[in-house]
Amino acid sequence: MNNLFRHIEYLLLRHDCVIVPGLGAFISASRPAKIDMQEGKILPPSKSLMFNQSVATDDGLLANSFARKTGMKFEEARQAVVHEVNDIKVCLRDNGMVECGGLGKLVTGEEGNIVFLPSKSPEIKSEHMGFLKTDMSLFSQKDEAPQIPQEKPSQPDNCTQATQDTEKNYYQLRISKAFIRVASVMAVVAAVALTVILNPIPHDNREQRASVVPVEVLIAKPKPEHKIINTVPQEQSIVQPVEQKQPAHYLIVATFSSEKEAHSYADRFSTPEFPMTTVASRKVCRVAIASSDDRDSLRRQLNSSPVASRYPGAWIWSR
Repeated sequence: MNNLFRHIEYLLLRHDCVIVPGLGAFISASRPAKIDMQEGKILPPSKSLMFNQSVATDDGLLANSFARKTGMKFEEARQAVVHEVNDIKVCLRDNGMVECGGLGKLVTGEEGNIVFLPSKSPEIKSEHMGFLKTDMSLFSQKDEAPQIPQEKPSQPDNCTQATQDTEKNYYQLRISKAFIRVASVMAVVAAVALTVILNPIPHDNREQRASVVPVEVLIAKPKPEHKIINTVPQEQSIVQPVEQKQPAHYLIVATFSSEKEAHSYADRFSTPEFPMTTVASRKVCRVAIASSDDRDSLRRQLNSSPVASRYPGAWIWSR
């Protein structure tokens, strides 16, 4: 279980949502910088951690993390995640509580639901975002410089009274070097705080994850490609645009909401045995490992042992 929560802590630094299949989802929400006048501190941007039991569909994010860390295949990593989740459920049933590493702990509620109690200092700290807390008590420190007595020049007795009357009309203001240093630091910190408050860190609430389950998100349909062929009747060359014919059926292994994510996935996981190509449609962009006009041939390939073991969630899509 500790191994599973270490992966969750690592993924929460890079994603806003990490789904634990069959258990729930850990969600981090960004909070802007603020000034705490009671504690006398400037608090940088941070993240708060929540848990949603209703979001438990496997999106492959944890399995990919296991596969990268251990070098095992994706399906083996997915089975390892299922095993860890079963251990958590058994511990909740027997003990009523599971420690979640540095994130907090999960406990069983009164109605049998799972309640997440975050720790006072979760692993998602502002230091990981590049900011530190600033103690405003430094600005209230006073450091007075020692005063050096100055000798007054000797004056005649008849001028003493006139000098004293003149000195009553003037005031001497001494500014120590320590005060100047503190004022400079305060000005720099105030400028940084205003910059952070007025320009918060941009964040994307959309879940950044790939899924083998088709999703429905509207995207622009790419324009059909055309190629130019040359024919030479007698002595004249005529150029005619001919629309490229595309296969009618595709063997799909992944679906994405944008072409950029689909191309990135295909470039990363394409192999000589299963070369991957992207297929854009009106709403989504899919990744295919095979295509044909014969649906039966694709069905035989889908049921073959290499494809079934490597891509258990593959399916056939027809235009």
